[in-house]
Amino acid sequence: MLRSIPNFITILNLTCGCIGIVLVLSSPDYLKYGAFLILIAGVLDFLDGFAARLLNVKSEIGKQLDSLADVVTFGVLPSMMLFELLKLTYDVQGIEWLNCKHLLPDYQAHVACSINQMIPYFPAFLVAIFSAIRLAKFNIDTRQVDGFIGLPTPANAILVSSLVLMISNEGQDFEFDEIINYNFLYSFIFASCILMVSKIPMISLKFKNISWNLNIWRYILLIGCITIMLFTYIKGLSYFGMGLCIIYYIIVSIISGFLKKEKE
Repeated sequence: MLRSIPNFITILNLTCGCIGIVLVLSSPDYLKYGAFLILIAGVLDFLDGFAARLLNVKSEIGKQLDSLADVVTFGVLPSMMLFELLKLTYDVQGIEWLNCKHLLPDYQAHVACSINQMIPYFPAFLVAIFSAIRLAKFNIDTRQVDGFIGLPTPANAILVSSLVLMISNEGQDFEFDEIINYNFLYSFIFASCILMVSKIPMISLKFKNISWNLNIWRYILLIGCITIMLFTYIKGLSYFGMGLCIIYYIIVSIISGFLKKEKE
């Protein structure tokens, strides 16, 4: 029974992804719930690995199941969120890719044109594609035992969630099109995809012991993220803080990797 606990937690992660996709595609108003589910799934993703190490029940099926769940929750769900954000952006800015009004009497032609109208939103799918590539590489790369190479998919999904929550945060004193536009979203998508499959060594929070010397960069990362979250919480910008933590994570990982290479 105990051996099944990590896999059960992984299945909960997958369930969060499935529910999130349904909510996000149901209404733009539910985008923030998709973001919250990614955050919950991020905790579950940490817990399943922690439980597997604690119970010493690592298995190949658990490894594969974890990656498959991550593709859905941290790949497909963020893609759907970005798809809806692009759609909202074009709607808010009044941009029309194709005009299908003259095809209204012809149902099939109108459906075809409606699909073509969604072409500007298709780059959002790149996040799902590159997430799958990132996870496939992780599964066969023996170098990624104590660390990662490329931005982990959960971190990228949290970055997307932070963006969504900032936009949907009630009481904001800015308009949608003042903070975000399709050029920004396209740049954001391409940058995140490149980061996921990059050769940048990224820090893993897998502690084998509590030694400061052996885990100095992990402690620097944790202390920095806690400081950022406390500061942004005081300022009422917690959602912005989550995104800053991921950016901080990338910067600290780059510095850590550079210094390690210098020592070698």
